[in-house]
Amino acid sequence: MKKLLEDFAGNTTAHGWGNVIKSTTKIGKAVWIVITSGCCIVALYLIINVIIRYGQFDTKDRVRVTKDDAVFPSVTICPLSPVSRKGVVNYGKDVKDNFELSAFNNLMNTLEQYDLNISNLLDASQEVQMLYNQSFKRLNTNSGQYENFQLSQLLRYTMTHEDFIPSCKYQGNKCKEEPYRSGHHAHFNCFTYNGPSSNIPGLTSEIAGPTAGLSLLLFLDTDEDFSTSFDPDYPTSGSQGVRVVIHDRGTLPDPENDGFDIKAGNSVNVALSAKRRELMIPPWGECVDHNDIRYDVWKYSTKACTSICLQRMIYKTCGCILGSLPVDDQTKNAEFCANIQAVEWLKEDPNVTILRQDLEQLNCSMQEYTWTDVLAQEGCECKENCSNNKYDITISESQWPMKGIEFNFYCKLIVKLDNYENSSIYDVFHQRISQQCSNNSMENIRVVNKQVGDDLREQFIRLNVYFKDLDTKITTQTEDFTLGSMVSEIGGSLGLLVGMSVISMTEAFVLWYGIIVGLLTKFKRKSKVETLKDKMKN
Repeated sequence: MKKLLEDFAGNTTAHGWGNVIKSTTKIGKAVWIVITSGCCIVALYLIINVIIRYGQFDTKDRVRVTKDDAVFPSVTICPLSPVSRKGVVNYGKDVKDNFELSAFNNLMNTLEQYDLNISNLLDASQEVQMLYNQSFKRLNTNSGQYENFQLSQLLRYTMTHEDFIPSCKYQGNKCKEEPYRSGHHAHFNCFTYNGPSSNIPGLTSEIAGPTAGLSLLLFLDTDEDFSTSFDPDYPTSGSQGVRVVIHDRGTLPDPENDGFDIKAGNSVNVALSAKRRELMIPPWGECVDHNDIRYDVWKYSTKACTSICLQRMIYKTCGCILGSLPVDDQTKNAEFCANIQAVEWLKEDPNVTILRQDLEQLNCSMQEYTWTDVLAQEGCECKENCSNNKYDITISESQWPMKGIEFNFYCKLIVKLDNYENSSIYDVFHQRISQQCSNNSMENIRVVNKQVGDDLREQFIRLNVYFKDLDTKITTQTEDFTLGSMVSEIGGSLGLLVGMSVISMTEAFVLWYGIIVGLLTKFKRKSKVETLKDKMKN
């Protein structure tokens, strides 16, 4: 053993231990032992810290700008006033013919009277008082109607895409695909361009600007003489215009929390700058590719995942769902929590059990949950995709159609639309303008511009969505401390403090191997001697 240590100290390329052997005095040997041992301890400390640092798997962001083909986003539009002029007329007819619809309408009118004169509520039953105090404001909204009307009824009251979007162009050409319709509790109908299963290509030319994007002509079909639901406590209730959401292609839109509003009488330009976020898989990151996950027809997104998991939690707890949250295969056939038995509520002698079931469902659906409980459900990890497209938005607007071009706007653009004669635009404006359109005399132009111009601006919006440039800003998550960096740090510590290289480490390995073999050999010899002694005693 002593010879092994002497050979290692005398021949190793780690210089400190060699100086222990070379020193001729005890003091010199002691000094070199202290110095070399101290350096080894410091080197070991630094190496442990380096290994711990690598084991933390820290990351950093690297930003670069490329000229890759930009991925055009999904564009979702929703009317802020979901019930159209035609829809109000249809609703009035249906209330007379549909018993359940009439019952819900009468119940809301009854509760509305309590709202106007609260003292009358004292004469109502306990259940009616509870319904008014706890849920009237929720029921007397677009969302309340959405959860109590059948889909076929809602489609009669809200706008079709033909009426709402009379003209659509992409890169200067007529849109080849119809927008995807999706229901929404506050807007009834929303329409998405470049949505699920769409084949609209990304920009491949060196052209940016409005002519290379999506251009929509929108018609609101509203009338101040027809009133719709208004919730004074809801921040966006009572607005007129359109909600616009720009989101990653094919993902579920969230108009209530994302997007922006645009108002009538304007041409709105939405200039986009593309961004892409690229994340790392474990152990450095938390992202997962979710290419095989779909929510109905929509692609996976973290927001959709968390919303659907909250919907599942409500369904498991209450046995019903909220109209404000998306559904999946587990919840798509469940009834809405605010879908009350209006016919029973209007009876003089109602079934109290049914009324209390309605109240219980309404109260249960307003229960709050912690995200820890929601995300603890099976399939609710809701991790980020490893690649996400996002968009910076710059919005500008101007009056449209401007004063002085109303005649040309209607007679040269609107009248020539494909579906003009079957549209709501025709019903509203044709009789007022058609005769003047047949003769473009200065007198006719002045009449149209003066008498109809403001009405046109109250009903029409132009929306242009396009890339302002073709640069894509890519933010990539990368390793902050790589395996190569760890090896370099360890090598630097060993080289600086101990004078060791790979060869020195090999020598140390040979030394430890020799020590272990020597100890094992010594142990075996000792065992044999003890065995022989035992035999001799016997």
